Amino acid sequence: MKKAILYIFVFVFALFFVSCGSNPSTSSTADNKSSEQRNCSDLYYEVVTDTVCVNWSEKIPVFHYWRDIPKDDYLFSAPTDEQVASWQSICEKETPSDTVLRSEVQKNCRNMNHYMTIRDFMNVWPDQEPYGSDEAFTLWRLEQFDTDIHSLDSEFDRFQYFKNSIQSLCNYDAYFQFEMNFKAGMEHHLQELYDRTMLREAIRHSRPQVSKALEKENLAWEGYHAQLDSTFRIIDGDIHGLDGSAWSMAISGILYDDARTRETSLADFYFALTDSLDYEVRHKKSVIGVYELEKHTVIPEQRVLREYRSFMNSLVEDEFSYPVSQRKKALAMEMNAWRKWMGCRKEVSSLLTGLVKDCYDNATNNVRRKKFIMLKNRYQGYGVTSGDVMSCLLPYDASDDELNGPSFDEKWKKLL
Repeated sequence: MKKAILYIFVFVFALFFVSCGSNPSTSSTADNKSSEQRNCSDLYYEVVTDTVCVNWSEKIPVFHYWRDIPKDDYLFSAPTDEQVASWQSICEKETPSDTVLRSEVQKNCRNMNHYMTIRDFMNVWPDQEPYGSDEAFTLWRLEQFDTDIHSLDSEFDRFQYFKNSIQSLCNYDAYFQFEMNFKAGMEHHLQELYDRTMLREAIRHSRPQVSKALEKENLAWEGYHAQLDSTFRIIDGDIHGLDGSAWSMAISGILYDDARTRETSLADFYFALTDSLDYEVRHKKSVIGVYELEKHTVIPEQRVLREYRSFMNSLVEDEFSYPVSQRKKALAMEMNAWRKWMGCRKEVSSLLTGLVKDCYDNATNNVRRKKFIMLKNRYQGYGVTSGDVMSCLLPYDASDDELNGPSFDEKWKKLL
């Protein structure tokens, strides 16, 4: 009996000893894994400045570090787990190489997070048909890039976080022409995504009759925007197809400017619709910034149309450009598309009341002002351009007196 008890005691003690011996190993493995995750995170977001002695020619590993974003933390609708897994797999599959120069990651860009987000868009968008059309993927990838902790007290805050993320991503140095072209295209593409997202939210928050009018207005906007693209290619393009390596950068530039105008046409209206901001007060302090209402002297629609005609009359034969008749026809078609868009905005305005109507009409005036300046500048200043050309351009913050001044072609003649 005593011997049996002794055997039991020895067996229990052995189990206890084995258990104690195995726990440190298990704990150590978990700690190592956690440490590796922390190291990956640190490396992914590490920023190196010029004040630190760094070997910029050193090759460093290329990798993704995916953040686990809670569903409630997404700025807009959260993707499914299946979508996230698929997108992560696509990005990792498209990773260009195993290593990269440190200068590309932490000098041209800020860190690996910045570098990989740009590369993912550069590699994945071309596989989507049409180009970059999977908006859910793009929104998710921007959320992965954006490490801010969101504090959303208003729709203005929500879209300001969205805008900050886009601006932060596009803030990097591009040295080769193909990189400049992609950067310009990315700015345009993301701005249009911003605009479409705001429009969808505006439609969702509006009563049915206004929603239907907004959908019609958007179709008119898309028609005008597409016609501007076509007009620019004909007016400033080369009929022989010798537009040069920076041509796509110029196209993206004017379309980005126009997409910013689209934002102008929506933002004040949307924030008044959803946030009921006090627009009698010029500045609305927010968690993330200061909201500014843009107000200007009224620009009548007829003034914009007269500038369109003045632009047409300024067109002359050029060795490399399309024939004058074709260029004037393109500009006339664009003017008609513009008038249709403005007509649809008038229809929307007729369905609004109070503060929302005031903000919508004010936005329309701001749009007309920007278009007037674009026309005065004769669609110049995009892509790679000279200092002389830039000196003849009217800035978007031009005073009313400057708006009454000479157009680009009149200033240019004085320089010749």
